[in-house]
Amino acid sequence: MRFAYRKPVRYLFGEGVLNELPKLLTPYRKVLLVTGRKSAKESSLLNRVLNLLKPFETLLFTGVSPNPDEEQVKAIAREARKADALVALGGGSTMDAAKVAALVAAEGGEPWDYVREGLKSKREPGRALPLLAVPTTAGTGSEVNRHAVISSYRRKKKLPVSGEPLYPQACLADPEVTATLPPYQTALGAYDALVHAVESYANEPPHPPAERDALTCAELVLKHLPRAYEKPDELSARAGLLLASAYGGWAIDHKGVGVAHALEHALSGLRPEVAHAEGLSALTPAVLSHFVPLAPERYGPFARLFGLGSVEELPRAFYGLARRYGLPVSLKELGVKESELGLIARAALTDAPRAFKKAPAPVGEKELLTILKRAFRGEP
Repeated sequence: MRFAYRKPVRYLFGEGVLNELPKLLTPYRKVLLVTGRKSAKESSLLNRVLNLLKPFETLLFTGVSPNPDEEQVKAIAREARKADALVALGGGSTMDAAKVAALVAAEGGEPWDYVREGLKSKREPGRALPLLAVPTTAGTGSEVNRHAVISSYRRKKKLPVSGEPLYPQACLADPEVTATLPPYQTALGAYDALVHAVESYANEPPHPPAERDALTCAELVLKHLPRAYEKPDELSARAGLLLASAYGGWAIDHKGVGVAHALEHALSGLRPEVAHAEGLSALTPAVLSHFVPLAPERYGPFARLFGLGSVEELPRAFYGLARRYGLPVSLKELGVKESELGLIARAALTDAPRAFKKAPAPVGEKELLTILKRAFRGEP
């Protein structure tokens, strides 16, 4: 067994750490603040951050979309070229868009030059402008890892960009920042983190430290999601989910994501209106139904965390979790047509071969179609 293990992002965690933002930015004069459409503005968080940035010349880019398009990333990069550093204030879409924009601003080229389509990209990431991540959701893991995912609406694709320059310089994980997140969005983020945990743990080859991170992520989600959902302002529960997001991010940084993510990226590439975690909640039980019987030893620890009698119950446990929190449990609910399932399967196989190479058991187009039909019907 051989592996490498490191966590290069400076991770500041706890209530009030957002106030450390000006100190971390002292080497810079001009800062680009990148944020989403409205949640930070509506919660007054945007104004709070702008006040913290008063010592700096601050540029502002608002309105990052879910599943951000390459054209939007290009627009952020244009603004980033006027700045010395970026602050990404938002969820996974905002952080991913800002990370790729920081790369394009420093290296040049187009955002799509850097996506990994199949096994390679047109250009390898070389350097990026410094970026600080302030997550306002809990689940993505983008705040601590070297990955981002962007979309091309005209190509109908959603693909990853990965490399050392995409690591944020620092992450400010402040539970107070996530306290106004609505219950549904809280559950979506937690489900994403849980899928990061189960997929990375099951992936080959073995990596004991990363697998410990994956299990810690799952433990934290299952412990803190019920309370964070029912009592959104309870900061101890919010803190638990923020930590879960980081542990899930560290796990996939070392072991990668799996087939559910490959299928979801193909799905929301085709249908960018589908939120990432909604796609995962509809797909994951069917994916687990395929893999659990073929590699039960890779999923046993998660069955125990759920308190199940046998590992065979795990797909239904993921299904039940989605139902409990009102998340989609079928592709049909998301507006997917049965005639599109073949397109999704082929796109996943073509665009994400690494996910299939790491999978705990072989899977091809025939098996993917069986999984997708099951997910379409909403069968765990």
